[in-house]
Amino acid sequence: RALEAEAEYAFRQSLELYPESPETNFRLAEFYMRLGRFDDARALIRTYQKFDVYNSNVSAMLAHIDMMAQNTRRRQELEGEMARGTVNINTAIELLTTYQRLGMDLQFQNLTLQILSGTNIPPNVCVRVAQICLDSRKWRLFAQSLQRILQIDSRNYRCWLDLAYANIMLERPKEMFDAARRAVEVGGEPAREILRTDARFTALLQSP
Repeated sequence: RALEAEAEYAFRQSLELYPESPETNFRLAEFYMRLGRFDDARALIRTYQKFDVYNSNVSAMLAHIDMMAQNTRRRQELEGEMARGTVNINTAIELLTTYQRLGMDLQFQNLTLQILSGTNIPPNVCVRVAQICLDSRKWRLFAQSLQRILQIDSRNYRCWLDLAYANIMLERPKEMFDAARRAVEVGGEPAREILRTDARFTALLQSP
């Protein structure tokens, strides 16, 4: 409910009752990270480590805190560069991957659409954006990235096949078949072979 002070107070009450609670310590650390209080999160988990020396999750959590802190600092630097208008496409791509690591979905979506809407965008940039969206399982954005590639190179049959797969994940059968047919039109037998053998298209094989 975004009641940050009340949430921290309740977490602290829980710790007073049971300082060795892994659930309370880890959840409070995650809460601190959401607020950008990485030093507090790190100190909390290091204190908890004294109670639970052999818990392997502690070292993993400390590494996660360090990674999030580093990515947050880099995000702030990159956003500062964008605010000053000193942005190139590599900066934008790095910021996009940083949003991905930090789980900042709205910012990720907005920047993806901003990059794809650029004029004279190089095809390799669209490919990089598509791969990032695929890795993030952002299927709608993945499909939009592929469509941008196909505006530049409409005879890229592998891209049509990827678009067919994206539409499978989006549960859009008509669009899936349209993309698959287009892949066969421009790719011929190699495209058919992928459709027959690639595990991504197993569901398609069940359709008359």
